[in-house]
Amino acid sequence: MLQSIRDKTSGLLAYVIVALISIPFLLWGVQEYLGGGGERVVAKVNSEEISFNDLKQATQMQQQRLRQMFGGNVPAGVLEGGAIQQNALNELIKASLLRQYTQDSGFRTSDAQVIENIKAERAFHVDGQFSEARFSQLIEAQRMSTTGFENNVRADLQKNQFQQALADSSFVTVENKKKFLALRGQQRLSQYLILENSKLGEGISISDEQINSYFEKNQQLYLSEERVKLAYVVLDVGEIEKSVDVTEDALLQLYEQEQDAYATPESRKAAHLLIESTADTEASAEEKAKQLLAQIQAGKSFAELAKEFSADTLSAKNGGDLGFIAPGDMDAEFEKSLFDLNVGEVSKPVKTAQGFHLIKLQEIKAKQVKSFSDSKTAIEKEYRAREASRILVDKSEQLLTLSYESPESLEPVADAIGSKIQFSDWITRGQGSGIGSEIKIRNAAFLQDVLNGKNSDVVELADGRQIVVRIAEHEEASPKPLETVRESIALQLKLNESKALTKKTGEEKLAELNSGGSLAAIATQVGQTLPESQFIDRNNKDILAEIVKALFQADAPQAGKATVGGLVLANGDYALIQVSELKTPEVELTDTTELTASAVLANNNQREFNAAYRAIESRADLAVFQDVLNPPKDN
Repeated sequence: MLQSIRDKTSGLLAYVIVALISIPFLLWGVQEYLGGGGERVVAKVNSEEISFNDLKQATQMQQQRLRQMFGGNVPAGVLEGGAIQQNALNELIKASLLRQYTQDSGFRTSDAQVIENIKAERAFHVDGQFSEARFSQLIEAQRMSTTGFENNVRADLQKNQFQQALADSSFVTVENKKKFLALRGQQRLSQYLILENSKLGEGISISDEQINSYFEKNQQLYLSEERVKLAYVVLDVGEIEKSVDVTEDALLQLYEQEQDAYATPESRKAAHLLIESTADTEASAEEKAKQLLAQIQAGKSFAELAKEFSADTLSAKNGGDLGFIAPGDMDAEFEKSLFDLNVGEVSKPVKTAQGFHLIKLQEIKAKQVKSFSDSKTAIEKEYRAREASRILVDKSEQLLTLSYESPESLEPVADAIGSKIQFSDWITRGQGSGIGSEIKIRNAAFLQDVLNGKNSDVVELADGRQIVVRIAEHEEASPKPLETVRESIALQLKLNESKALTKKTGEEKLAELNSGGSLAAIATQVGQTLPESQFIDRNNKDILAEIVKALFQADAPQAGKATVGGLVLANGDYALIQVSELKTPEVELTDTTELTASAVLANNNQREFNAAYRAIESRADLAVFQDVLNPPKDN
């Protein structure tokens, strides 16, 4: 629908349509708007629909996470195919089922809990504090509305309540804890031999016929990467700041309006004596503070009493001296009392979270206002930033509107915002230089609309730059010439054959072991040295994790007869393994072992949750519409 509007409207009509579309977005949030109307539905979970747009967004988010995990260089094929889409759909269905179940079961989360949870998320913090700007930036980057995000947080909190309720009803017997700890501490007398595919495959040769045949059948594996060159315009607040016209009068006016911003506030040098308290000791601590105040009023030295009685040991050794304190440096009650004192006076006991303070004012440093000439550099910086922010609002609107209204060209945008059209070098989906090094730019460049010749949406980078791109040149992925990939095909075919030969040899040698043969004899046959047998535990780091896992999955030896086995390793080698003896420790439950055994409970809790979810899923009315999952691309 939006594409049709974009293709067929301009001018006032476009503004009207965009405004009408915007109203429900603003009132109800993107998620709610997308969930209704004539959206194509890919799945129905009881009475709740999952739209194609929901699935598309969830799939893109998973792809984005993968790109971030791989630093933008995602291995070929990982982002293609239906696996990511199917996983995203499964997660949407699961989230919908759990949201419905927890809602129907009476789990509730207040607005205050949702807000508290969002504000506690460190991703939304700047300099240790929650930032609304940062929050909005990250939510917009995920193409979500605030309402949609809040609903997701609420659903997660209710799911956590559900999981906690299951966990609270779960338990593990003492005997099972002991069995778990005994198995965890078990050692196994083990021996293994690795048959290396690189050695077994040394004599393998690959013919030209094999290479040609493989290339003909697998040309899709040897494609040059699709790549583009971009034309783009940049709206950069830093450049706007440089272009701001600055006059002496404007700076002087700003200085006079906001002198406090260029002043050093009044500060007061204080000393204090702290008597710590808790809820149980509050009365006695206050009484102690009153007694010390009486001694000070009778002529005793404040500094000496602070050294002897103050719980703030750091300041106590200096007679309670805290140095100069400005507004905002200390607890509000502490500051209120301090700024009500005259020099030399000592306060009555002041209660804070730490206890009761006696505060002495030693000196006042008056507020100091910097002169215009001393503040001019800072004033000009602030003036430029303010003017640039104001100009940025207008230019951002022009960037957004004109790139949408004139989707076939960047010239109207560039003229309106006073920017030049720039050009990138070649970039692919996975990498690029200059502007192409930004993953957001690469993602935008390879959207189907942009590849079809339209301007991109406005892309906002982490440094605040706003950018619109369009395709300047486009090269589709195409088969590479055989000669450029001949060597790599030969290596791949040789590796394939050596792995197959290694597996065949390993299985033959395993049959020998099962027939009474020995690892030592097999090692001699293949010209390798057999490592000595040793007791190993599950945390052994000197042996490949794959082998350790197989050794502890092997059956226990019976009647003095060793257990043998074999496995293909991830690199194509084949490992023959042997377990001759077990050592299982006697276990007593202590505070330390109880802590370790809590892993059993955590595992039980996860199994309980998985079982509960399977039960919820089995009772649900689920429908997945396969004909909608892979719609044709827009032309």
